Amino acid sequence: MHQSWKDAIAKLASDVKYRNLFYKAFGEEGIDSSKVAKSMAQFIRTLISGTSKYDVMYKYENGYTLSAVDQAILTTITNEEWGGYDLFKSLNGADCFHCHNGPLMQVQKFSNNGLDATFADHGRAGITGNPNDMGKFKVPTLRNIALTAPYMHDGRFTTLEQVIEHYSSGINQSSTIDPLIEFAFQGGVQLDAEGKSILKKFLETLTDYNFINNPNFKDPN
Repeated sequence: MHQSWKDAIAKLASDVKYRNLFYKAFGEEGIDSSKVAKSMAQFIRTLISGTSKYDVMYKYENGYTLSAVDQAILTTITNEEWGGYDLFKSLNGADCFHCHNGPLMQVQKFSNNGLDATFADHGRAGITGNPNDMGKFKVPTLRNIALTAPYMHDGRFTTLEQVIEHYSSGINQSSTIDPLIEFAFQGGVQLDAEGKSILKKFLETLTDYNFINNPNFKDPN
């Protein structure tokens, strides 16, 4: 929160509503860093997103039982969205699935995804001191990706179109580039206009409108 615990607690303690809520939750007066951390952790555990079109596509593809709600969502998925999903997973298409797959749409790794040939920000190497980690950053989830601009570790891209273009034609080669970016030698996967369009439509299926519109997750003020 870009402030000390002392300042954060002082702000909370100055608000009667928060003092009462902490008393109700913990059964005693007083706010401290432990109670704040526990409260935040408990709230974060409620942030479960699982009703996007992609979730239904993933369940359908992997043979999971679909609920009545899932079945209803399934009927709204367009051929273009399915086509974008196929392209997303294709080795000879967009080739995205190596780093983004499964329910979380991410893999637990650090990767150099070809943003730069030389690195003003050393990325993971700034922590490990290992030159093999130069330009590597944590792979993010793609869930709700259409709503989370700007993109990349430094926010250099403001639209999904720019992100898609990077992987299509803007890949920079370097000694630490992720070997799973198989078309780095030609600057990217070289998607045509139709491929870029349906890939974007698939990425938009990752938006979970029930999740983002849940009143329990809104700013209480």
